[in-house]
Amino acid sequence: IAVLKQRLRQSVANTPRAAADQCDSCHAYRIVCVPTIVILGAGEIGGALARQLAATDLVARIVLVDDLGPVASGKALDIAQSSPVDRYHTRISGTNDVAAVVGAAVVVFADRASQPGGEWQDEPGLALLKRVAGLNRTAPLLCAGALQSGLIERGVNELGIPRARLFGTGAEAL
Repeated sequence: IAVLKQRLRQSVANTPRAAADQCDSCHAYRIVCVPTIVILGAGEIGGALARQLAATDLVARIVLVDDLGPVASGKALDIAQSSPVDRYHTRISGTNDVAAVVGAAVVVFADRASQPGGEWQDEPGLALLKRVAGLNRTAPLLCAGALQSGLIERGVNELGIPRARLFGTGAEAL
């Protein structure tokens, strides 16, 4: 979470002020508010990350994207329903459409709901990374799984994604 917060601050610092003004759910005392974070994968990592990010109230909108759209939507609904109790205002939704990454301030590669421990790796992960990098050419790309260091390496070496833009949370990925 700390690495993500640092990257969010860097991303928002480069965001035009008009975009930051659209973040109506952030409190006046907040210095920055990230407009949108898209999390690819509604598995255990994706769901937990969405919940924690929402609870910080530093993100205006979170979108969970998973091949199993109803699972992503259900997790988003569960998180949204806890917002009055936990006192945060982040809007959260779920979908199966990867095009949701267009315009996102940060894109996170998590784990798929369809398979336990289904972190994005190997050829499917690389294909998704290529597609996402083409749809959103500016957002930082965070690989949140501990097993995604190979995906980061291949993304930098084979796809030519700058190392400053593609990073991860696993010990080898840092």
